[in-house]
Amino acid sequence: MINKINQVLNTLNIDLLKEFRIEVNRDRCFFPTATIYPKMKIIVIKGNPASVERYGLAELLAHEIAEYDYYLRYDGESSNHNHKFQAIEQAYRNIITKKIVEEHG
Repeated sequence: MINKINQVLNTLNIDLLKEFRIEVNRDRCFFPTATIYPKMKIIVIKGNPASVERYGLAELLAHEIAEYDYYLRYDGESSNHNHKFQAIEQAYRNIITKKIVEEHG
């Protein structure tokens, strides 16, 4: 999983992330979670490869269904990811977040 994390870090190229060490606790779960320790510059991911894959799929599906929801609400108008679309998408992402909170507390 560390190789994939490094690929993501390199692709995103976010300067702030470069300041952190990423640790993985390979816990068995449905969706992963992560905790940031800013003073120690550590991000701890709790999950296994399958849970990370499920999370990625959930995010992707939430985004796509938000596109469709926007399409239905606004008569096929293109969202260009405007604030209305972002609010719809956030509502779907909140479903994922709720499931993670239910699992990990």
